[in-house]
Amino acid sequence: CESGRLKKVRDLGAYEMVQQILLVEADTKKRISSVVIMGIGEPLDNYDNVMKAIRLINDPKGLNIGARHISISTSGLVPKIYKLADENIQCTLSISLHSASDEKRSAMMPVNNIYNIEELMRKAYNIAIDKELVWVLSAFTSDEDLEKIQKEITKLEKELKNKKNELAEAKRKKKATIDYVQEI
Repeated sequence: CESGRLKKVRDLGAYEMVQQILLVEADTKKRISSVVIMGIGEPLDNYDNVMKAIRLINDPKGLNIGARHISISTSGLVPKIYKLADENIQCTLSISLHSASDEKRSAMMPVNNIYNIEELMRKAYNIAIDKELVWVLSAFTSDEDLEKIQKEITKLEKELKNKKNELAEAKRKKKATIDYVQEI
């Protein structure tokens, strides 16, 4: 996005992210029920502060907003996506694609030179077993790109469904084995 051309000044602290929500609630006199963490800068580059903020936002003694109502938007930093997968937080992960063409995406989003579309999509689906995954496309995405992206997403969703079924079967077998051992 265009904000990617701006120079980074600093990261927001966790308290500043939470404070933004509180200020909006005070200004509108309405309770905020869902949050999207995005904006100028890459949220996953500010990983520790983002995780602290999410925990404060989600905590019953904090803002008490359900984890499934919290979304993190990313350009696709694969190692941080894996790190997020290990967190015990059921937030939504929104990944900005903007194009099905690596050439076009690299021109708009230099991160694509490091983590191309296929690698990003495959790795994202590997972690999507416990998290909701949303693909974000720009308003400038061509019909051709939309069709190509949809085909790849459909293919990966089938693979993910098979993987989820395999995991469920493995868990069922493990539980059956544990139950059998406990009965003896």
